[in-house]
Amino acid sequence: MEFVKIKADKADLTGFGEEEKRRMKIAVVDDSIGDAQRIVTYLEQFQTEHNLKFQTRVFYASLDFLEEYNGDYDVIFLDIEMPGSNGLEAAREIRERDQAVGIIFITS
Repeated sequence: MEFVKIKADKADLTGFGEEEKRRMKIAVVDDSIGDAQRIVTYLEQFQTEHNLKFQTRVFYASLDFLEEYNGDYDVIFLDIEMPGSNGLEAAREIRERDQAVGIIFITS
């Protein structure tokens, strides 16, 4: 999996209240344990650099995530290629339930 590191001098969190900035909920949905952990590591680094607090949860199958999803995440990192339901199919179902969540597609 290849990543491009983006250096942000200042996180643009305008529109978020102080509590939202501290407690952003993030889901990482990826069937690869190593790739999912890499995303979590980058998120941990970003929150440290920008004095933020994320609540991050990892799912290793999109079907497991969809079973539990009830619109309570702010951002979803979603792998495109997974067994069962691929990321694009999962994104369609997520959008049917939640128009506001941010979806970031990732792939190997």
